[in-house]
Amino acid sequence: MKKVFKILLLIVALAIVVLSSGRIFNYEIKSGSKPNSNKNKEVNEKTKIFPELVADYNYYLLDSIKDSYTLFNSNDEQLATVIFSFPYCDSIKGFGDNIPLAIVFNSNDEVEQIYFFPNNETKDWMNKLEKDGFFETWNSLSAEKALDLEVNAVSGATYSSKAIIQIVKHRLSLYTDSSSSDFSSNWVNVLGLILSFVVLIFAIISFFKPKYGRKFRIYLLIASVGILGFWQGKFLSLALFHYWLLNGFNIWEQIFLFTVLILAVILPLITNKSFYCQYLCPYGAAQELVSKLNKKKKINLGNKITKYLKYVKFAYLFVIFLLIVLSVDVVLEDFEPFSAFKFQFASLTVLILSVVMLVLSAFINKAWCRYFCPTGAILSLFRTKTSRSKDDCEN
Repeated sequence: MKKVFKILLLIVALAIVVLSSGRIFNYEIKSGSKPNSNKNKEVNEKTKIFPELVADYNYYLLDSIKDSYTLFNSNDEQLATVIFSFPYCDSIKGFGDNIPLAIVFNSNDEVEQIYFFPNNETKDWMNKLEKDGFFETWNSLSAEKALDLEVNAVSGATYSSKAIIQIVKHRLSLYTDSSSSDFSSNWVNVLGLILSFVVLIFAIISFFKPKYGRKFRIYLLIASVGILGFWQGKFLSLALFHYWLLNGFNIWEQIFLFTVLILAVILPLITNKSFYCQYLCPYGAAQELVSKLNKKKKINLGNKITKYLKYVKFAYLFVIFLLIVLSVDVVLEDFEPFSAFKFQFASLTVLILSVVMLVLSAFINKAWCRYFCPTGAILSLFRTKTSRSKDDCEN
């Protein structure tokens, strides 16, 4: 009954979040349809950006076949051609939803710039992409050459850069009437996905065969940190839960994290044992590795302090919940250290939090997991309190 009550409490909390935001799985609650502000934009909503794109802009001509806008000055000289990603690429989403953009060609029909409309992507990530020149990747190329250009996502696996690559390729394929596949994955991405599932299988075996898994645990920890953390950047987090709840997701594009989430819920429900936090979380693995560097000099907090500390993560989760419901403008990624694996894009807050908790873990086993992690707090609701295992990281 206790487990049922906790799950019902979680469902109520999710319902409150949905009602406060007015949407669920990318559907507006009031209208019962997908938000389509981009799809239904009037022409003037597009053309209002034209003066920003080129100097001396005076008028445009619309090619309704290619849905392209050719811009002219008052002397009837061609200045640029502009194509918009929406509505053609609305289903392609970054971490914070769709990324509407315009591809601008100069008078020589070469890509001049990628213009971004307001979006929900993390500003630090977008600023870093801009600083690294990622948005200039296609500059000075014709549409055909830009379409054929193989571009790798920055740092291997970021939602933002992958989404932008797919959007640009898909829109260019339509513009050039090309049959080229715009959703093709290179071998590095395929290899990353395969190895991610290998780590997952290894984690499942360790979960059901702990004595066997304990012998090879060090390799699982290293794989979680190296493959899932630094290389693939795949982990469960509050930011991910919130985004999926409100905007939905493509199961096949995010099949690994979807599978992990299902297992992270189902296995604790069946066995009353922690799965994700104990066997798969990259940051949990990083803490455990750091802890192994200082096996003897641990801080004993005592039963009384530990008893109260275990409620901190639930209080922390409740504070974040209130900020979301009250529509306070916050970046959920900054409340957890997970995005530090992609340190190029992580905020200073995340980097500091990550380092502090890793240092603390050298003296207190998995300090973040046990006392502060709001994602772990949510996942713990799917299991009742059980006897504590040797490697348990939560209760």
